Amino acid sequence: FFEGNIHLNFGPFGKIPTKELVQFTKKISTMIKAGLPILESISMIRDQTTHAKMRSVASQICKDLNAGLSLTEAFSKHPTVFNNIYINLLFL
Repeated sequence: FFEGNIHLNFGPFGKIPTKELVQFTKKISTMIKAGLPILESISMIRDQTTHAKMRSVASQICKDLNAGLSLTEAFSKHPTVFNNIYINLLFL
């Protein structure tokens, strides 16, 4: 009937496209350079994004930061979105 694996590529179950991740990264960079706090920046991006999975990830990062987790810990909880290279680049 079906050949291969079935992948859910929509809604909150879909993979975040590279384009969406690049936009997220550029927006964070711009806001931090403008002097906005990281948590406020991620909150604003979360509210602006239309991609359900990216919004969900940003929302969870905000919750984790509010709970006292470090930025690295909050991003590391989403290894399918942010790989080790991405996370290590946050602190360059």
